[in-house]
Formats: sequence, structure tokens, C-alpha cells
Amino acid sequence: MEKPAWNLLAANLPDNLKTRFVYSPGKVTVRGLGVFKADQQLQNFIDAFGRMQGAIPETAVV
Repeated sequence: MEKPAWNLLAANLPDNLKTRFVYSPGKVTVRGLGVFKADQQLQNFIDAFGRMQGAIPETAVV
């Protein structure tokens, strides 16, 4: 993923989540998930990805 694409997706994240997602060329690292139980980790991902999806124009979502 290129930096401009990441910036578009990350723009929809609340400030407290923006610090957890660390962009590097070719990957995104999520920090701090180890303190949550597995079901909470999954729910956090679902919530974050749902917010990121909101940054994508409706015509691009398949």
C-alpha cells in the first residue's frame, strides 16, 4: 500500500486508534493488541476496518 492510500484510510480513525496503526512501506503494524483477549482483538479489527472502509468512495467498495 502506498502512503497516500494509507493516509486516506487512516483519516477515518479516531485519534486514539491512529497511534496504534504504524505505516511502513509495504505493511501496517498494529501495536498494543497483545493486552486484549482474542475476541476483543477481533472486535477491535472489525471496528477499525469498518471505519477505514468509510474513507473509500461507495463506487470503489465491492
